[in-house]
Amino acid sequence: MASKSTINKRVNIYINGREVSNDIKSIRTEMQKAVNDIARMKRGSDEYNAKAKEIRTLKAIIQEHNQQLRTTEQRWSSLNNAANGLKKYSGIILSFVGSLTGATLGFQKCAEEAEKFEENLDNLSALTGLGGKNLSWLGKRDVCKNNRVGNKNQTIGN
Repeated sequence: MASKSTINKRVNIYINGREVSNDIKSIRTEMQKAVNDIARMKRGSDEYNAKAKEIRTLKAIIQEHNQQLRTTEQRWSSLNNAANGLKKYSGIILSFVGSLTGATLGFQKCAEEAEKFEENLDNLSALTGLGGKNLSWLGKRDVCKNNRVGNKNQTIGN
């Protein structure tokens, strides 16, 4: 049985020793603060390098988020295209399935009729005592001309 337990995962982001809310708006706000701070620092200093690393980390988080949005949009678009294709060709698909079903049922009906015809030929053979070429000739004659054999109420097909 499948477990119905839920697993929650949480990512806490700490910048300068304080927790930052894990939403894009807060991350962008912190990145803007870091960009403003770095603008007033001397290039190459330890403080400057630490702030640059912080900015790279925040940019990576935002890029990851944007990539996830693009992936979701691409998947949604792909699914939508598949649905439109199915909708576009559904008539053709359904008519093909209907034709295939009709052909199958037609072949089945032919097989049943051939079986009935063979059974009737066997009955005719038993009634008349004919066999071999003579019975074969009567069967072909009935199929080709659909003529009555024997009395007027009985045909090979009945």
